[in-house]
Amino acid sequence: MRRTFVACVLSIVTALSSMPVASARAIAAGTVSGAAMNTDGVSLAFQTAQVRNLESRLVAGSSKTDGLGHFTFSGLEPGIYVVELLEAGSVVGTSGAVVLSKERMMVAGVEARAQTGQPAAISGNFWTSTLGIVVASAAIAGVVAAVVITKNDASPSR
Repeated sequence: MRRTFVACVLSIVTALSSMPVASARAIAAGTVSGAAMNTDGVSLAFQTAQVRNLESRLVAGSSKTDGLGHFTFSGLEPGIYVVELLEAGSVVGTSGAVVLSKERMMVAGVEARAQTGQPAAISGNFWTSTLGIVVASAAIAGVVAAVVITKNDASPSR
């Protein structure tokens, strides 16, 4: 009888001690949502976006924005995050820091802004490739040669 009682008490204690752990896991899933836009405020539809944990420096999620430039990242643990906008694998814009804590696990209205005013080819790989460097060098050399040829600085005694 005593063994049965001890077994029942241990079963109840074990069941009760696991309940807070399960509810803590449910609270830990955070969400960050907002919109991607350029510096002029124009929405960036179908832009690649990722959320990075600034403490671990790891990417916690990646997706494309919808047709209106909206993004949502869920399943995030408490931490400090930033949303990054990517083009051709390079970060072209970011949001401010977003803090998820046990008390605040949902942050909406985050704005991630990308730089504007540069053609896509300049921010891509062309200008850093061998061909891009040769083309740029040739263009600069052509301008320098034209200035040297057209400059009339010969001595009057000649």
